[in-house]
Amino acid sequence: MKDWLEHHQIPFMVVATKADKLSRSARQKNLAMIRRELQLPMEQPPLGFSAVSGEGLEELLQALQEITESEPIPPSLS
Repeated sequence: MKDWLEHHQIPFMVVATKADKLSRSARQKNLAMIRRELQLPMEQPPLGFSAVSGEGLEELLQALQEITESEPIPPSLS
């Protein structure tokens, strides 16, 4: 999916859910592994998110707002 989004120049953000299930150190290790495996640039880190604790909610909402306000839909997808 990441390759498809990049090919079509669609902005995306990787969100790792269930963040509340891991300790802080385990969460950081897992986020680093996700970044490495998906070859994400340092300026595009995966976001840890928990619907239970609310962790990452503000960051997710802000990122979604920025993406939807600043990026037009590519003509091939509209």
